[in-house]
Amino acid sequence: LDRVRAGEFQAAIWSSAVSRDAEFFGRGSPLGYANPRVIELLDATTLNPDLAARDRAYRELATIFRRDVPATFLYPKVDAHAVHRRVRGLESPYRGEPFWFLPELWLDPTEPR
Repeated sequence: LDRVRAGEFQAAIWSSAVSRDAEFFGRGSPLGYANPRVIELLDATTLNPDLAARDRAYRELATIFRRDVPATFLYPKVDAHAVHRRVRGLESPYRGEPFWFLPELWLDPTEPR
């Protein structure tokens, strides 16, 4: 892990998740990837409370990553979660990991139990 973070590798197998995108594609990227617009967008995904704005930032990041190809991913990370229909706050596909967003989730009192 220390060698990966320091950029001391030719190839690495690493599990990437949204929460680590800023670490690997943002400021001081160990990949050597430096794109100022990506840094702005990554900041927008973590600092902006507006879910629609975060969604737009991730969509633009996807477009840039398809163009720049800063890394080659061997397989997609797929997780499945089941939550009750009363749970709100996971509407964006980028907020699909309930445990990362627990402080931002709530129960809709109008939904039946």
